[in-house]
Amino acid sequence: MTRKTLAVLGTAFGLTACLNTAEPFGADTDYGFLVLEARTAPEAGFVVNPLAIFYRTGPVLLPTSQTALDTCFVRAIEDDGSAPVYPPTVHAGEPLTMLLSGMQTTLTRQNVAGTWMYLPDPGTAGSVTFTPGDSVTITIPGAADGFASLTQKAKTAEPFTHSPVEVPLEGEPVQLRWTASTILGSKMLVSLRYSPASAPGTMRQIICDLTDDGVYDIGSIISDEWRTSDPLPGDITFSRWRITTDLGRNSAFLTISTFELPTPLVP
Repeated sequence: MTRKTLAVLGTAFGLTACLNTAEPFGADTDYGFLVLEARTAPEAGFVVNPLAIFYRTGPVLLPTSQTALDTCFVRAIEDDGSAPVYPPTVHAGEPLTMLLSGMQTTLTRQNVAGTWMYLPDPGTAGSVTFTPGDSVTITIPGAADGFASLTQKAKTAEPFTHSPVEVPLEGEPVQLRWTASTILGSKMLVSLRYSPASAPGTMRQIICDLTDDGVYDIGSIISDEWRTSDPLPGDITFSRWRITTDLGRNSAFLTISTFELPTPLVP
């Protein structure tokens, strides 16, 4: 499981503060997630490595892309190399089937480093070629004493472009400009990582949780430390998120789709 996937699921379990959250359930609720991160592959265009996972636990903080905080904040980057701790997984039947861009993919339950998750069949490429912005349909057969059967249709995050992020003059805002979404239900997350001149060897980032309208200015109070830091290539990312949620009587299933620039390469 990639670090970005861990961060996505960590968000869902309230381990990060990037996304707006809600708390709609009581104890012993089943939560399921399908994670689709757009990547690029040589001669294959855009691909995803689909991953689904199911948990049973008490109330958690569910992410949403329907609303945005429309603000930015600064936090330290601290990585001790350890993975977040998640609740025990539950069975959701087998196999799951996913239809995306005309291709059907079978996801089977596999144990990866002690965690049960659903991945493409062993022996297959694992990567699914697709067109970002297409709809995906996931069919979950369900299991006795496990996650209930469900079929969900969701839209994947659309591709976009953004203008270069320029270093402003003192007192001026940092201008973020990107292709606005024309379809409701997405949000834009922007990260600017830097090493402050006042604290060499440390890492911080400005995190922006934004309405997907294509325009935002980071005020100088927040961005001034970034403005005076040494430039670090590759440390500015824009990521469009689309999260589709189906709520059951005592369950929730989320498809989390992201399209990021620069777009990661398939592993």
